[in-house]
Amino acid sequence: MHPILRCAALAALALPQVLAAQTQVFMISPKDAATQGNTNNNIPYSWYTTRYQQIYDAGSFDVGTPTALNAVYYRMASGFGTGNYGGHTIELAVDMSMAASGISATSPSSTFANNLDTTTTKQVIAKTKLVMPKLSTYNWDIKLPFDSATTFLYGGLLNKNLVIETRVYNSSAITTYPLDAWALYGTSTQTGSYAGCKSSNASGSTVQHYSIINYLVVGNQNNYHYGYAYVPSIPAVMSLGGTALNLPLPGTTCYIANDLLLLVPGSTDTSSNGRFQVNLPIPNDSTLGGITYMTQMYFFDANANSLGITSTKSLSNTIAKIPAGSVTRLYATDSTGTADPGTFATASIGTNYGLVTRLGN
Repeated sequence: MHPILRCAALAALALPQVLAAQTQVFMISPKDAATQGNTNNNIPYSWYTTRYQQIYDAGSFDVGTPTALNAVYYRMASGFGTGNYGGHTIELAVDMSMAASGISATSPSSTFANNLDTTTTKQVIAKTKLVMPKLSTYNWDIKLPFDSATTFLYGGLLNKNLVIETRVYNSSAITTYPLDAWALYGTSTQTGSYAGCKSSNASGSTVQHYSIINYLVVGNQNNYHYGYAYVPSIPAVMSLGGTALNLPLPGTTCYIANDLLLLVPGSTDTSSNGRFQVNLPIPNDSTLGGITYMTQMYFFDANANSLGITSTKSLSNTIAKIPAGSVTRLYATDSTGTADPGTFATASIGTNYGLVTRLGN
């Protein structure tokens, strides 16, 4: 026998013994949220009748050893482990499967069936009723045990992209039960203490500036920043910089809060809010992940002050880098509670978004 084949045969013989000798092994996905996720979600365990798939890239797990899994675990989201949520009964069934060829968290199909490698699909929890526990903890205390003598082998050489499909039956109402979740978000925080100065509108509103954190991601062509002058149809400009400043504009209570490396001109719209938007697509260049840039908006509001200029707060915007391994959720729902979720064929997709999950043996 060829040496490589002999080694493979020995490994195959040894695998059952390795599995048998294992103590408890847990795999957490996404590993970036092993300590805590950055958001929360009710779907699917406190939602309408739902068919839900979550796709896990192999690289999203924090452990890769071969493991005979026999339970899925979740935890309460931050702020909700108060003992006030839960106690509701749901009826569900759970399948596990390797992902079909070409399917990953960044390339899912909106057709449920297309995400599954049918040769590996296995029902691990037959249709059953469970009471979701009321918890005063943030541990992995929400356990969905597999049916007796049912396991799903995953990890090691079998470390492929994974799909968990949950079908929740006979639910026609939403119950608040937010589980820990993860989403690919950038960050946007105020630079310094200056929060903006007042416009000339009758209410003397402080001019505003915002970013969309789930757009602050490498490759997101929809990224933009916006603000409100509270005066319609006046000239406006957004500055981009990299250094915080604290320079007063003479004769006003307004400040320049970041340097002016680049100025993007425009005007506010015709609404009473005087909205100003600047589109700033982020190139699909991984080296941009983690980079912080600052933005501030200025409005040429002649009646606001002696200088005729107002300025917003400055924002420090950090671009998120798509990790090597991510998760994505897909779901379809029926609010009547009468449909069979197994018949739902197509899904809404939340790329780079999903419940933080622990798989165990």
